[in-house]
Amino acid sequence: MSNDAQQFEEWVVNIGDKHNEPFSNIPTESLQASTDSEENPSIFTACDDGRLIYFRSYYLHPDFGLRKSCRGWQFVAFMRRWFDLDVGSYLEYIQEKEHIALGYYREKGSFYSKEVFREYLLINSCILVFVILLFQNVQDGIEILSGTKEKRRDPKDQRSIEFYILYQYIMEDSMKIKLQMLTMDYQIPWFLVECMYKKHSNLSELVGTPINELAFSCFDDLYPGVHRSKVHGGTGIGTLPPGGFKHLLHIFHWTRTPAGKYQGETRSLLKPTKKMDNFYVPTATDLKLSATVFEKHAGIHVSFHDRRLSGVMEIAPLHIFKYSISIYNELLEFERGYMDCGFPVTAYVACIVYLLHTEGDVRILRANGIIPSMGNDENDVLCSVKELKELICWDDIPMSDDLYDFSKKVRAHHERPSSKYYGEFKSRYCANPWIAISVVAGVCLFFLTFFQSVIQAVFGTLSYLKH
Repeated sequence: MSNDAQQFEEWVVNIGDKHNEPFSNIPTESLQASTDSEENPSIFTACDDGRLIYFRSYYLHPDFGLRKSCRGWQFVAFMRRWFDLDVGSYLEYIQEKEHIALGYYREKGSFYSKEVFREYLLINSCILVFVILLFQNVQDGIEILSGTKEKRRDPKDQRSIEFYILYQYIMEDSMKIKLQMLTMDYQIPWFLVECMYKKHSNLSELVGTPINELAFSCFDDLYPGVHRSKVHGGTGIGTLPPGGFKHLLHIFHWTRTPAGKYQGETRSLLKPTKKMDNFYVPTATDLKLSATVFEKHAGIHVSFHDRRLSGVMEIAPLHIFKYSISIYNELLEFERGYMDCGFPVTAYVACIVYLLHTEGDVRILRANGIIPSMGNDENDVLCSVKELKELICWDDIPMSDDLYDFSKKVRAHHERPSSKYYGEFKSRYCANPWIAISVVAGVCLFFLTFFQSVIQAVFGTLSYLKH
């Protein structure tokens, strides 16, 4: 046996000691300690680390912090005990694919430890699978994790104790954890998560649903919503990205965006001829004056249809929550880092930025359901749009051909005289239904009076000729 192989086996044995310890001394009474009072302290606030993920993964830095907390090893221990995770074989697979996994990271920092990197991938794969099973809506995650799917268990048995310790920790701030799962700096290679789920544990056989499909439904309560083509039965749901998903944020991006739109060609990515700083569309107020109507569309989407006199712009609703700017920031960063996945979020955000300049623009889109009323006034919306504008790297991102065509079609429609005349007519006479009714009644009265005058003139002429 070579020296490297012997060291690897010794390291795997040490790993076994780590994930055997975390749950070894948990008393049954721990389940009752669920408050933060001094008399009954919470078992979760007593833990020393408040984060789900232990260090930034997209950038590897020397201060990993893995050895300071046992919480991560609790997830490993739970997966090993109750889902037959073969830690040794999984670590061997990580070692085999380590050069591929490292390719997912921009830099390793001044210090890099293979053992710590492998431990990181092991721990966070277990955490991610646990949380996906808990948050997904395809099956009952609590039944799967707690073991009640197979048979009803005593709530004080060891598996229930371990599950509810991890469950309450996750659910203590589930929204914060979901946002961490979608943070670019906390991603891990998805092929490792899939391999652990399918080949190194019994999860795939027990659950019966691919982990991709489970992950699709983990963020149904977050906006932007799922794109229309990616919902159940949609045309895009069966078209997975070439080469599979890169990480969980890639899955979230894929479910929210249209397939095959706003892609950049390889040549344009290397030396783009058109950049985002060349993009322009008029404001919502100006477009309304040129007979453009706005329709909402599910998912991140923007398109324009020219119908001779009028134009129709389909655009996804802009839901503004406390987390919205953070999510858009991660999606935009993903598109900057993986340009081969296209720029649909960049196109959508850029369109929103140009459409909304004034409070009147906000009111126009709000009247069409593009900006739902959620307690945000016009000024709040404009402040959020200003933040979105700062997130786009206008000078560095290439503008795709279809986004360029979109901008060109919108401007051509807006500058056409017939569109402006028709838009002015609609805004002046059709904005108020009573005005429209009065106009129609006036036109009808005019024609009736005109026909009456013609008929009287004809009969008068015939009468004169007769006599």
